[in-house]
Amino acid sequence: MNPVFLLCQCDSVLTKACGVITPVVQVTNESGSNCSDVCITKTICCTLVTIMVLLLVGLLLFQLINRGFNCCSEKRKREWEVEDRKAKRISDLRDKRLAELKSNRDGYLNALEEYILANKNNE
Repeated sequence: MNPVFLLCQCDSVLTKACGVITPVVQVTNESGSNCSDVCITKTICCTLVTIMVLLLVGLLLFQLINRGFNCCSEKRKREWEVEDRKAKRISDLRDKRLAELKSNRDGYLNALEEYILANKNNE
Protein backbone atom coordinates (compact mmCIF):
# COMPACT_ATOMS: atom_id res chain seq x y z
CA MET A 1 0.00 0.00 0.00
CA ASN A 2 1.02 3.54 -0.50
CA PRO A 3 1.88 5.30 2.80
CA VAL A 4 0.89 8.67 1.35
CA PHE A 5 -2.60 7.33 0.80
CA LEU A 6 -2.83 6.37 4.51
CA LEU A 7 -1.69 9.81 5.59
CA CYS A 8 -4.26 11.43 3.38
CA GLN A 9 -6.96 9.24 4.82
CA CYS A 10 -5.83 10.02 8.37
CA ASP A 11 -5.83 13.71 7.63
CA SER A 12 -9.32 13.55 6.21
CA VAL A 13 -10.60 11.57 9.23
CA LEU A 14 -8.95 14.04 11.58
CA THR A 15 -10.41 16.94 9.65
CA LYS A 16 -13.87 15.41 9.77
CA ALA A 17 -13.55 14.69 13.52
CA CYS A 18 -12.36 18.21 14.24
CA GLY A 19 -15.13 19.61 12.11
CA VAL A 20 -17.71 17.69 14.13
CA ILE A 21 -16.18 18.44 17.53
CA THR A 22 -15.52 22.16 16.97
CA PRO A 23 -19.18 23.30 17.16
CA VAL A 24 -19.69 21.26 20.34
CA VAL A 25 -16.63 22.84 21.98
CA GLN A 26 -17.68 26.32 20.89
CA VAL A 27 -21.21 25.84 22.28
CA THR A 28 -19.77 24.54 25.56
CA ASN A 29 -17.36 27.47 25.85
CA GLU A 30 -20.02 29.98 24.99
CA SER A 31 -22.55 28.59 27.45
CA GLY A 32 -19.97 28.30 30.27
CA SER A 33 -18.29 31.63 29.73
CA ASN A 34 -21.26 33.80 30.67
CA CYS A 35 -19.94 36.35 33.20
CA SER A 36 -23.02 36.14 35.41
CA ASP A 37 -22.82 32.37 35.59
CA VAL A 38 -19.14 32.55 36.46
CA CYS A 39 -19.83 35.08 39.23
CA ILE A 40 -22.66 32.98 40.63
CA THR A 41 -20.50 29.85 40.57
CA LYS A 42 -17.64 31.70 42.21
CA THR A 43 -19.96 33.04 44.92
CA ILE A 44 -21.39 29.59 45.62
CA CYS A 45 -17.94 28.00 45.80
CA CYS A 46 -16.55 30.75 48.04
CA THR A 47 -19.59 30.46 50.31
CA LEU A 48 -19.19 26.68 50.60
CA VAL A 49 -15.48 27.03 51.35
CA THR A 50 -16.18 29.74 53.93
CA ILE A 51 -18.83 27.61 55.63
CA MET A 52 -16.49 24.63 55.75
CA VAL A 53 -13.66 26.76 57.19
CA LEU A 54 -15.99 28.22 59.84
CA LEU A 55 -17.23 24.76 60.79
CA LEU A 56 -13.66 23.50 61.04
CA VAL A 57 -12.57 26.46 63.17
CA GLY A 58 -15.64 26.01 65.37
CA LEU A 59 -14.89 22.32 65.82
CA LEU A 60 -11.26 23.06 66.70
CA LEU A 61 -12.31 25.74 69.21
CA PHE A 62 -14.84 23.37 70.75
CA GLN A 63 -12.18 20.68 71.12
CA LEU A 64 -9.75 23.21 72.63
CA ILE A 65 -12.33 24.47 75.13
CA ASN A 66 -13.34 20.91 75.98
CA ARG A 67 -9.72 19.91 76.58
CA GLY A 68 -9.14 22.97 78.78
CA PHE A 69 -12.29 22.23 80.76
CA ASN A 70 -11.24 18.61 81.30
CA CYS A 71 -7.77 19.69 82.40
CA CYS A 72 -9.14 22.20 84.93
CA SER A 73 -11.72 19.70 86.12
CA GLU A 74 -9.07 17.04 86.76
CA LYS A 75 -6.84 19.55 88.54
CA ARG A 76 -9.67 20.70 90.80
CA LYS A 77 -10.68 17.10 91.45
CA ARG A 78 -7.14 16.30 92.60
CA GLU A 79 -7.17 19.35 94.89
CA TRP A 80 -10.47 18.21 96.42
CA GLU A 81 -9.08 14.71 96.97
CA VAL A 82 -6.03 16.17 98.76
CA GLU A 83 -8.27 18.34 100.95
CA ASP A 84 -10.48 15.33 101.72
CA ARG A 85 -7.45 13.24 102.69
CA LYS A 86 -6.18 16.00 105.01
CA ALA A 87 -9.59 16.39 106.63
CA LYS A 88 -9.89 12.61 107.09
CA ARG A 89 -6.41 12.42 108.61
CA ILE A 90 -7.21 15.23 111.07
CA SER A 91 -10.50 13.56 111.94
CA ASP A 92 -8.77 10.22 112.51
CA LEU A 93 -6.16 11.87 114.75
CA ARG A 94 -8.89 13.60 116.78
CA ASP A 95 -10.75 10.32 117.16
CA LYS A 96 -7.56 8.59 118.35
CA ARG A 97 -6.83 11.39 120.83
CA LEU A 98 -10.41 11.27 122.12
CA ALA A 99 -10.20 7.50 122.56
CA GLU A 100 -6.90 7.92 124.40
CA LEU A 101 -8.38 10.57 126.69
CA LYS A 102 -11.39 8.37 127.43
CA SER A 103 -9.15 5.44 128.28
CA ASN A 104 -6.96 7.59 130.55
CA ARG A 105 -9.91 9.35 132.16
CA ASP A 106 -9.86 7.13 135.17
CA GLY A 107 -6.18 7.80 135.72
CA TYR A 108 -6.73 11.56 135.44
CA LEU A 109 -9.66 11.45 137.84
CA ASN A 110 -7.60 9.50 140.38
CA ALA A 111 -4.71 11.96 140.04
CA LEU A 112 -7.13 14.87 140.45
CA GLU A 113 -8.68 13.36 143.55
CA GLU A 114 -5.25 12.80 145.06
CA TYR A 115 -4.30 16.40 144.34
CA ILE A 116 -7.49 17.72 145.88
CA LEU A 117 -7.03 15.54 148.97
CA ALA A 118 -3.41 16.60 149.29
CA ASN A 119 -4.37 20.29 149.13
CA LYS A 120 -7.10 19.84 151.77
CA ASN A 121 -4.67 18.17 154.11
CA ASN A 122 -2.08 20.96 153.65
CA GLU A 123 -4.55 23.71 154.50
